[in-house]
Amino acid sequence: MPLKGRRHCRSLPPDILSNLPDNIIDVILMRLPCKDAMRTSILSKKWRYHWCRLTELTLDQSHWSTKEDLLDPTFKFSKIVYQLLTLHEGPINKFTINIVELRSCPEIDFLIYFLSRNDIQHLVLHLPRNEDEAYKLSSLFTCSQLRHLTLDNCLIHPPSRFQGFDRLITLELCNVTISSELL
Repeated sequence: MPLKGRRHCRSLPPDILSNLPDNIIDVILMRLPCKDAMRTSILSKKWRYHWCRLTELTLDQSHWSTKEDLLDPTFKFSKIVYQLLTLHEGPINKFTINIVELRSCPEIDFLIYFLSRNDIQHLVLHLPRNEDEAYKLSSLFTCSQLRHLTLDNCLIHPPSRFQGFDRLITLELCNVTISSELL
């Protein structure tokens, strides 16, 4: 490249996206759907893992459904959740999962356990409708910081030592089977 061209490259204005303050990036990412927030990783080095600190996450069919689906949706969902869990840093205050379109419910207890270790306060689970047997949530009772809980299409049976969610403010249940001991 000629010398004149190199000088021109050096005088370009700095990248506006890379120079945004972290709090502005956080506000932008919080307003995007989770899938789009993850896609911002390609914008610059500063943005690459910024989505990993989001405190509110929503996973739904838009994350794994494409017109050219060759993989089983449940497998794709599990892969996305694994990636999310391994890359996420810090607390998650609100987590919403909507997988009612899946034919079967993937193992999500490890996800709930991870959320409990990150002090989840607002949890929304819309699970697939399984006519044979409802999905049994076993790790839900490790979420001691829960303030808001929404459950759809599952079975809950607390362990014998469970003392209740003492911080719970709102509870919404739809198609949930509850053990008589819990009531």
